[in-house]
Amino acid sequence: MMHLQPETYTVETLAEKIGRSEKYVYARLRLMHLVDEVQQAFYTGKLTVAHAFEMARLTPDDQRRALAECFPHHRTAAALLKEKKAEAATVRELRQWIEREIHLDLTNAPFDTQDDTLLPAAGSCLRCPKRTGTNPLLFPEAIGQKKSICTDRSCYRAKVEALVQIRVKPLEESGEQPLRVSHAPAWQAKARKADVLYDGQYRTVKKGECPQTKPAVVIDGPEAGKVLHVCSEEKCAVHARVTHYQATPQERAARAKELLAERIEKQTRVRILDAIRKKLSATLSRLDLEMAALDYFERLGHDNHRRLCRVYGWEEKKSKASWGGSTVDYKTIAGKAIREMSTQQVQHFLVVCALATDLYCPGYNPRQSLAKDSNLARTAARYKIDTAKLFTAVREQLSKSVKGTTRKKSKTTRRKPK
Repeated sequence: MMHLQPETYTVETLAEKIGRSEKYVYARLRLMHLVDEVQQAFYTGKLTVAHAFEMARLTPDDQRRALAECFPHHRTAAALLKEKKAEAATVRELRQWIEREIHLDLTNAPFDTQDDTLLPAAGSCLRCPKRTGTNPLLFPEAIGQKKSICTDRSCYRAKVEALVQIRVKPLEESGEQPLRVSHAPAWQAKARKADVLYDGQYRTVKKGECPQTKPAVVIDGPEAGKVLHVCSEEKCAVHARVTHYQATPQERAARAKELLAERIEKQTRVRILDAIRKKLSATLSRLDLEMAALDYFERLGHDNHRRLCRVYGWEEKKSKASWGGSTVDYKTIAGKAIREMSTQQVQHFLVVCALATDLYCPGYNPRQSLAKDSNLARTAARYKIDTAKLFTAVREQLSKSVKGTTRKKSKTTRRKPK
């Protein structure tokens, strides 16, 4: 409609016609900007509308990166589309990744954001539609924020590179051969460039401090475009003594002594464990069983502690905590219960602990059925438990309780006749 009659149908008139906000209409129109891979993932139900809208606000390359971030276990988009049960990361996780990896704060930009001539093809950042502040319909969350966010990382980098070239040109005209340096550590840089020196590969020095001193231009970070002088010679007679710390013989001897003590302690513990392993009897003693059961219970985590308490009917009494509040000390509750169990019951408890982790149902997919290869399903099959019958019984019981609650609410809200 907007293409056929652009003068009649605008975002404003369509919003009024369908009874929705302008932001809603603009967000749906924005979905037309999705790249093919993201469109297919959206239409096949692997992405929600919220996922798709977050990606539609990105550049095509960044949309593909975001899709890969939502499905980290799939190497390619084709593999993702073939997988019927592929589950995406949450919208909150996607937003956090975009803010961390894509969005750039223009208040810290090394270049003048109002400069139209720095990169003529892009123009000024203040009027750029890819800046959150200039497009409130596309970025409603930016309203009222003091930050000015750029969403086009490639354009931002192009402007930084243009600034670097402006700083390099006068140095080259004067006969210098300036180096390109980065503030990123050499071990942290993902794709290191051959013509760039990274932090740890050079020293910032004063001009003329040594014969190896050369001018350099910073190519990234808030100080991009800054001209400084560096020495990159590893064996420089002037700077090596200052920048490279050399331990004294006494310090090296002390460190060797510490490392020896650490190795002795580690090896001793391994040998103690091996000696205990060799002395274990065919039938575990009561103390060994209790120790193993309580240790296993502690490793299950808080949520599984609560589930096991309900399975066994243990009373979850609150006690005073060291920080002043009150909490449930599950370790103490379980320890007391285990000591009161028979040897056979402790053995059974170990099996129940191994199955407790399968009680978790993900909140993002509450209808997910129990996996057939899970320990809980396999054990139920081994003991010939009719899981379908149990499912039907639970459904009927809970359905009745929901209906009963609904009837009570309707009676209490019904007005009495005068």
